[in-house]
Amino acid sequence: MSELELNFYISTIDQDFKVTPLGVVNSNYEEVDELNYGLLQEAKSQGHFIYKKEGEFKASEASKPNEEATFNIAAESWD
Repeated sequence: MSELELNFYISTIDQDFKVTPLGVVNSNYEEVDELNYGLLQEAKSQGHFIYKKEGEFKASEASKPNEEATFNIAAESWD
């Protein structure tokens, strides 16, 4: 059975919760999928920084570097 893993971060800017996909990034934190090109740049423009910790990509608010949230969602099957 195949597994699909999606990574998201939560933004609390302006008290508006947003769940946004990070997209696909390589070890240099650059987008490798043209379809998702703007996602990481948008996160950066809103004051987030992206980093890799324990094998997972994470995003934090630049003004609150100690706050982070990473979710891994696995789907065992899909139609």
